[in-house]
Amino acid sequence: MNSILKALICLTLFLGPLPAAAQHNTILENREKMLEKAREAVPQITVQDLYSMIQTGKDFILLDVRDPDEWKAGIVSVDNLEKISRGMLEFMGPDALKQDDEIVVMCATGVRGALAAESLHKLGYTGVSNLEGGIMAWIEARYPIENRLGNFLVN
Repeated sequence: MNSILKALICLTLFLGPLPAAAQHNTILENREKMLEKAREAVPQITVQDLYSMIQTGKDFILLDVRDPDEWKAGIVSVDNLEKISRGMLEFMGPDALKQDDEIVVMCATGVRGALAAESLHKLGYTGVSNLEGGIMAWIEARYPIENRLGNFLVN
């Protein structure tokens, strides 16, 4: 009896992690498919495109879907900035955004932005795009950010 119990424990230890690992891989694969679908659903723009839109005075809304603590670190300062965290977008967006607004969605790295932009598109917003690379790409390109201390170019 003792050897059978030991064999079952060894078998459980040996086989136990495999289904969890397989599930984890499936989840990661599904996430990548979901993100790719979101990126395909709406146009993706570069930080250079966004900078040009700002410099030429184009009429658009920059929608920052990061969380409030992330906004404190720095924002892209534009006249038509809307800050609605990703988790509240479907609830607060209809009160802040018009269906035909040109909207550029921005997050930290472009991932939440893609999902948020796809959600807006599904809700019926027609002029939605996502900022590739988010504010991190903006900073890497050495464009200015603003926080409570002022305007900065990050070195």
